[in-house]
Amino acid sequence: SRASAVEATADWHHPLGSRSGLALEGAAAGRFSADRVLGEYERYALGGASTLRGHDEEAFRVDRYVRTRLEWRWFIGRDGQRLALFHDAAWFETREAVPAGGNRLARDSASGLGFGLRLPAAGGLVDLDYGLAPGGGFLDGKIHLQLVSTF
Repeated sequence: SRASAVEATADWHHPLGSRSGLALEGAAAGRFSADRVLGEYERYALGGASTLRGHDEEAFRVDRYVRTRLEWRWFIGRDGQRLALFHDAAWFETREAVPAGGNRLARDSASGLGFGLRLPAAGGLVDLDYGLAPGGGFLDGKIHLQLVSTF
């Protein structure tokens, strides 16, 4: 199979006061192939601490996506510690085979909102986030733990 990929990211940070700020991250990626339907291993994985909080790790396998992360941050220390409220959103497409032959383009979206804490650790920074997918109850939320390297 001959495949190609296009990926782009952008970040924007805006201070709102001496100890708070707004951060917006955007990302888009697409994988294209001569094959009509990509294999599961060729698709992008969305969901979890690094892409879409409030959902399981790699909950979605997609061909292309646009993703945003909006965070309102309060800085509580000098070494990168912070509290944050966040909203993550993604819009994605996946080409799927249909039983009658051929394929169809399935479009979907997902989002998550919640709060998080970033603390220093021996190997970098640790993010501890609680995210909730819309429509779920408080007990349906996901706790995400991520090590952020400072190298």
